[in-house]
Amino acid sequence: IIITIKEGDIMPSKQTLLNELQQYIGMVQHSSKHQAMVDAYNRVEPLPVGYRVKYSDDWCDLFVTYIADKIGLSSQIGRECGVNRHRDIMRQKGIWLGKVSPQVGDIIFFDWDGSGFCDDIGFVIQVGNDFVITIEGNSLCQVRKVYYQKQDWRIAGYARPVYQEATVKAPAKSVSELALEVIRGLWGNGAERVRRLTQAGYDAVVVQKLVNQKLLGLKN
Repeated sequence: IIITIKEGDIMPSKQTLLNELQQYIGMVQHSSKHQAMVDAYNRVEPLPVGYRVKYSDDWCDLFVTYIADKIGLSSQIGRECGVNRHRDIMRQKGIWLGKVSPQVGDIIFFDWDGSGFCDDIGFVIQVGNDFVITIEGNSLCQVRKVYYQKQDWRIAGYARPVYQEATVKAPAKSVSELALEVIRGLWGNGAERVRRLTQAGYDAVVVQKLVNQKLLGLKN
């Protein structure tokens, strides 16, 4: 299935997701933070299936929806407070993969009694050779990290939103380092040198001034 991201859609990075999740670890049901989360969910209309969530309700899927709302993932995964309905939505959106090898950022679904009905949900935050670690809401009435074996029969499957790929920038070089590289001929000559330095984000004029100073020093 090809997932289409429409123009204007927000694609958060996986790191954005992980940073947001970390802020809620330890949040307990009925705390002010939990109540604020429920209130925020209820303010977004139309409410899924027209249901206004109560503070006393199960909230594992509400937590997933709330986090998605905050980081801009809702257009991809939909909004729900019912886990099995949410799986159906993700199927319709083309991001449900079922039982596959998980990745960080996946949404994990559980079927605790093997009935085929999904009744728990969370985010995958770490994957090992034979284990997966999640952050889940309403796990023992709080948000917490949970460890599972990958082959745990209660894992019903995974959905995989599209995340923005992180851009890793090379460490910036000092003007002195660049000047020495220019002298060694690593950046070309003339207009080519100016173009390459500029495209790399450096000030070609400043670099050239130091090159001239170094060359003058060598001549003397």
